[in-house]
Amino acid sequence: MKPRRPRVTAIERSEHQFFGRFKSHEIDIERDSYGANWYIRVRHPDGCYVYDGWWQESRCHSLDDAILEACKGSCLVAAPKGGA
Repeated sequence: MKPRRPRVTAIERSEHQFFGRFKSHEIDIERDSYGANWYIRVRHPDGCYVYDGWWQESRCHSLDDAILEACKGSCLVAAPKGGA
């Protein structure tokens, strides 16, 4: 079963960039071009970054996958059981 996608509020979205909010956190995702890895930043409401870095081996993943990774990687949603 495919994981359910979190309902993230999109403020700006294009082919290679995303800015939005989820659970009061700011999510900023970008990549230079198709085939490049995604860079993800998730900022807590107090200003600290809870995710700030390259998503390794992400060049074949979609923007929606990167949004899900941002939420999982910053512990805003639970990872599916089984560790995947």
